[in-house]
Amino acid sequence: MRYAGEAQNEKAALRQYGRAVQLLQKAAETADEELARTIWQLLAELYLKQQNYEEAWQALAHLPSCNPRGRSLKAAVLRQKGELSAAAALDAEHLLVSLADSAEALHSLIDTQTLLQNEALARRLRALEAQLKTLAEKTRVLL
Repeated sequence: MRYAGEAQNEKAALRQYGRAVQLLQKAAETADEELARTIWQLLAELYLKQQNYEEAWQALAHLPSCNPRGRSLKAAVLRQKGELSAAAALDAEHLLVSLADSAEALHSLIDTQTLLQNEALARRLRALEAQLKTLAEKTRVLL
C-alpha cells in the first residue's frame, strides 16, 4: 500500500512539474528581456534537475554568452552528461573571464577612490589588484 501512495505522489509531482514548465515557457515570451532571461535560466535549472539535458541546453541558448549563471549551468549540463573535458574547458574559461571582470571593476574602483582623494584606500586596492593579476596569471598557467 505504501508504494502505491508513493507512485501517486510521484505522478502528481510530474504533473506539477510539467505544468510549471508550460507556464514558464509561456511566460518566457514576454517583451521584458531581463524577465525572459530569468525565466529561461529557471527553465534550464528545472530541465537539468530532471536530467533533460537537451531541453536544458536549448533553454540556455536563450541566454547571452556573457551570462555567468548560464555559463555555470552549461558546464553543469556537460558534467552530468559525462562530457567532463568540455565542462572543464567551459569552467576554466568562465573563471578567466570572471577574473578579468573583477580586475576591471577593481581598476575602476581604484580610479574613483583616487579622484575622491582617498589615497590610503586606493593604495590598498592597488595591492589587491597586483594579487589579482598574479592569481589570473597562475590560473592561466594551470589551465
